[in-house]
Amino acid sequence: MPSLHEAQYRYACHYCDVAKETDRLYLNGNVIRGLELFDRERLQLEAVFEFLASALTPILPDPMREVSRKHGEKLAKHSVLLISLVDAMRYTGQSLRFHPRQRIKWLEAQRDAARTTKDRKQEGKALGNLGIAHHALGNVQKAIEFQEQRLTIAREIGDRLGEGQALGNIGLAHYTLGDAHKAIEYQYQYLRIAREIGNRLGEGQALGNLGTAYYTLGDVQKAIEFQEQRLNIVREIGDRLGEGQTLSGLGLAYYSLGDIRQAIEYHERSLRIAREIGDRRGEGLTLGSLGLAYYTLGDARKAIENHEKHLKIAREISDRRGEGIALWNSAMPLNHLGDRTQAIARAEAALRIFEQIEDLNAEKVRRQLAEWRGGRTTCMAGFILRVRLALAAWRGDR
Repeated sequence: MPSLHEAQYRYACHYCDVAKETDRLYLNGNVIRGLELFDRERLQLEAVFEFLASALTPILPDPMREVSRKHGEKLAKHSVLLISLVDAMRYTGQSLRFHPRQRIKWLEAQRDAARTTKDRKQEGKALGNLGIAHHALGNVQKAIEFQEQRLTIAREIGDRLGEGQALGNIGLAHYTLGDAHKAIEYQYQYLRIAREIGNRLGEGQALGNLGTAYYTLGDVQKAIEFQEQRLNIVREIGDRLGEGQTLSGLGLAYYSLGDIRQAIEYHERSLRIAREIGDRRGEGLTLGSLGLAYYTLGDARKAIENHEKHLKIAREISDRRGEGIALWNSAMPLNHLGDRTQAIARAEAALRIFEQIEDLNAEKVRRQLAEWRGGRTTCMAGFILRVRLALAAWRGDR
């Protein structure tokens, strides 16, 4: 009869296979089935993680060599399984279901397990994903630090896939910091590597990120070309998350061209996908974009309604940057409806967040607040700022 520990370990092995099945279904185009399986087994999967993580304690010096040897074997065994468990839920758990703070907890354990087993490739992957999670929380400089660590490891061990992904994520971080030109340099490096190694998912991500960056620089036609290339790829490989992001990017592009109805159509298609697959962050960003579009059409109340929904989601998932953007985006239609007091309160709340996360848009919000407090009526300047903030919010990282 197996011991309690052996029974627990077998149980953990079984649920590691369940985790792998959730992502297998997702990647094969059965997105809903994959997410349903994850949701049904989530409590068990989280219990298995806690069991494995609790075993990853340092090996203390022990005069009894046999005890130390067995402890080391147990530690290695649990480390390998924990690495596999976290890796198995890259899409269903890490990308779509976990709060960024839960992702960080799991990924820190995976990083430590990889270091225990001296698995440099897995250590690099964990570091890169930690960077993505911190980026989602608005900790952009910390995200860059993690991605640079991953890039160093990837180049040391010849991991071209990891190298490309790190370059792409560093580019996204520089984009968030307001340096679209530097972002483009990194994305072209990512694109070149993705094509060299046949990484279609990565190729699509790089193309979408390039589209977003060129859009910010005002080259809308080039942005549309890149987004349409990505749309072909994500549909070819069944990447529903990527499809939703790309439709949102196209919506922003057509918005910039003045085709607001076409923009709304793209955003509504993106919103349906985000809700279908449980992409809360994507849902929030798309609601914000719809708010911009409706305000442009003169429907300030519908704009506020969408920004309020974005704000609620941003707070639920601890997306500080998204919270700031939703607060600021709602300020302009409030001012339009004659509620300048509330508009200023929203803008001040947004400014506090932008200052805390060192977002470059803080200075622009200060200028708008100075105009409002001075009693001047501004529409276009604030509106342009609001659009720029929305554009900066949309990213294709994963």
